[in-house]
Amino acid sequence: MDYGEFTKKTLSSESVIHERENRISDKKQPEGYQPHPRERRLSEVAGLKNSFDNISVGLDEKGIVSVTATSQKDYHAPTLTSDRRILKGTRRRTLFEHFGELYTNPFSPKSSAFSFRSRRTVSENRMLSELKRVSEKRLSHEQKQMIPFLTLDEDRERLALLRQRRDEDTAEKREKGELEQSIIQKTSLESRFLRRLRTARFQVMPKTENDTQNAFITAPEAALEDGSDDETDGEPVENEEDTLGDEE
Repeated sequence: MDYGEFTKKTLSSESVIHERENRISDKKQPEGYQPHPRERRLSEVAGLKNSFDNISVGLDEKGIVSVTATSQKDYHAPTLTSDRRILKGTRRRTLFEHFGELYTNPFSPKSSAFSFRSRRTVSENRMLSELKRVSEKRLSHEQKQMIPFLTLDEDRERLALLRQRRDEDTAEKREKGELEQSIIQKTSLESRFLRRLRTARFQVMPKTENDTQNAFITAPEAALEDGSDDETDGEPVENEEDTLGDEE
C-alpha cells in the first residue's frame, strides 16, 4: 500500500473543503446520484466537496437519510469512468445491515460510487459508526478514499507503527509528518460531516427526538489519539421486514 500517494491526495484536497447546505423543500437532487424512475425522490440537504471527491447527504419524504460518495478525479488520474462519478439508479443492493443499506453500481462494485442509507431514527453517530463498519467489510480502499475519514483507522495504525521504530530514515520521518497532518485534517472533515448530518436529521425529526440523540464530535486536537466507535457487532440482516426499501 502506497501511503505516500494517499497522504499526498489528502494534503492537497482536505485543506480546502467546500460545504453545501440546502433545505429539503428546495428539492435539489443529490450531486452524483442518478435516481431510478420508480424510487422515492431524494433531496440534497448537505454536501462536502474537495478537489477530488464529493459527499452528498440526501433525504426522501419518509425521512430516509442517504450518504452518497462519488469521485470527479483522482490523484494523477484526472479522467474517471462514469461509475466512479455517478451512482446510478439501476444500482444493486449489496448489503443489508442492522442500521442501514449499502449500494454500489453493479458493474464495478469495488471501484464505483456508493451510497449508504439509514432510517431517520438512527443517530448521526450510529450512522457514521455503521458506515465505517460496513466500509471495512464491503468497500475497497479506493472507495473509502472517497470519504477520507473512513481511512482514519488505517492512518492511525500506520502512524503508530512508524512511531515504534527507533531508527527512521528521511522518507519515514516525512511520511510520519504527513500522516500526522492528514489525520488532523480527516478528523476535522469528519466533525464537519457529523454536524451536517445532524442538521439534516433535524429537518425530518421532532426536536424532542433529536435532543435524546447526543452527538459526540471528535475535536481535531484529539485526532492523533487512537479511538473506538460505538459499533454494533452482528451479522448482516437479510430479513425483508428490516429493509429500507425504495418502492412505494
